[in-house]
Amino acid sequence: MAVQSLPDDSEGCRGKEEMADIQFPNALFAGTFTAQIIDPSGAPVSVVDADGDFQIKADWDVGALAALFLAGEFTVKTYVESIGPGEEKEIATGTQAVNGSQLYSKLLNVPAGTLKKESANDSGVYKVVTLLTHRNSFGTLTTLAAIEDGPVVYVN
Repeated sequence: MAVQSLPDDSEGCRGKEEMADIQFPNALFAGTFTAQIIDPSGAPVSVVDADGDFQIKADWDVGALAALFLAGEFTVKTYVESIGPGEEKEIATGTQAVNGSQLYSKLLNVPAGTLKKESANDSGVYKVVTLLTHRNSFGTLTTLAAIEDGPVVYVN
C-alpha cells in the first residue's frame, strides 16, 4: 500500500474545525485556508510510503467583497522540516489564477522519494507547513497570506 490512513480520521489529521485565517490588509476581506496530506484515493493521511506518491490538498475561501476586488494569482507552497535528523525543504508548489470565485482548491503532487524514511541520518518524521500567498495582476506580492501549520507525518 502506497499510503496508509489512520483509523477514524475522516476529518483529516487536525479536523475541519481548525482552519487558518487568511490575512487580508482590511478586516472586511475575510477568508480561511486549510491543507491536508492525502493518498491517491483522496483520503487524509499522516503516514506516507517513501516509495509512493501523495498529494497536498489546499482549500481556501475569500469573502464576497474580496472576490469582487481580487485579481492576479494565488501561490500554494508546502514545506517540511524534519523532527530530529533530516531535511528541511519545499516539497510542492502550484499556482491558481484568481477568477472571481469565493472558493478555491489546489492539488499539489508530491512524487515518490521526496521524503526520506527513517534511517541513521533521517528521523522519517516531518512537520508540514503549507503557505498561501497572492500576487496582484502586476506580479507584485501582496500582504494577503495564510499559513497552515501541520500536520506531522511519518514516512515508512
